[in-house]
Amino acid sequence: MLTTTTVASRQVYDDPRVKMRVDTIRLGDRPVLERGVIEQSNSVVVVPMTDGGDVLLVKQWRHAVQSILLEAPAGHIDPGEEPRAAAIRELQEETGHSAANLSHLPGFWAAPSISTEYMHGFLASGLATSSRPQDEDEDVETAITPLSDIPRLIREGTIIDSKSIAALLSALYLYPELITPD
Repeated sequence: MLTTTTVASRQVYDDPRVKMRVDTIRLGDRPVLERGVIEQSNSVVVVPMTDGGDVLLVKQWRHAVQSILLEAPAGHIDPGEEPRAAAIRELQEETGHSAANLSHLPGFWAAPSISTEYMHGFLASGLATSSRPQDEDEDVETAITPLSDIPRLIREGTIIDSKSIAALLSALYLYPELITPD
C-alpha cells in the first residue's frame, strides 16, 4: 500500500510566474527525504484546426532548453480565469486567430514528479483571423502544418515537447475524421 506523507514544507523561491518549495516526505516506514516542487498555475494547450485539415502550430524560443520549438499554442491560466477562456485568449495571442468551436481534449499533469501544473486540452475549429493584435510579449511565428504530417514530425523529433505531443496525438486518436485524404 502506498503511504507517502508530507512531514514538512518550506518555500524556497517566490516569483510572480513560479514558486518553488521543498517538501520533506516519508515513504511508508522508510527514512524521510526531500523533494523539490515547482508551483505553477494550471495551463491550456490548443490544437487549432483549419477547415482544410491543417493545424496551426507555433515556433517559439524556449529559453530553458535554448532552442526554437515547434509547438501547439499554449499558456497559463490567469487567476480567476476559466480554462476555456484561457484557451480562447492563448489562441488569439499566439496565432492571431479566433475559433467558432472549442472541444475538450484530455487534460494531463505537465510534469507530475516536480510540478503542480495541470494542462487542459482543447481542439479549436472554425478559425478566423482575429481583429485583435497579438500580445506584445509574444514572440512567435505561426506554422501551418497538415495534420496528417504530425505523426512523422513527432517520430522525426521535430515536435519534441510533451504538451504538444499529448494534445496532437489526442486530437488524431479521438477525432480521426479530422484527417482529410489528399
